[in-house]
Amino acid sequence: MKSWRMNTVSATRSRTGAILVFAMIALLVVSMIGAAMLSMAVASMRQIQREHQQLQAGWLLDSGCQRALTRLRLQPDYTGEDWNVSAEQLQTDLNGLVRITVTPDPSVPTQQLVSVIAEYPQDATQPIRARKTFARPKPEAK
Repeated sequence: MKSWRMNTVSATRSRTGAILVFAMIALLVVSMIGAAMLSMAVASMRQIQREHQQLQAGWLLDSGCQRALTRLRLQPDYTGEDWNVSAEQLQTDLNGLVRITVTPDPSVPTQQLVSVIAEYPQDATQPIRARKTFARPKPEAK
């Protein structure tokens, strides 16, 4: 009788140990899946933020081109500027920078080259930069 009880007790302990190992493996797998999902969510949020910054840089570039043309119309000797666009003006929490330069076109003496570089966010370690250069006729001397 005694040996029967010992076998039953050791079999029960063996099953309990196997169930515990199975539960630990299942917990490990679930934890790994959760960590992978969290990592994907963080990467997705970063991608969305980067796309937003690219859009903002594009809008700043368009605004910088319009600003350059307006300034050249009002002030023919305009050579450019660094335009700091505040977060308040952008209605965001980050500042932007638009660098405008106007130079004579070396290949066509009757034209000017307008170069616009937009940077957003301004103080980031890796800001998005959008660039555009276009030619326009030099204003006639009066």
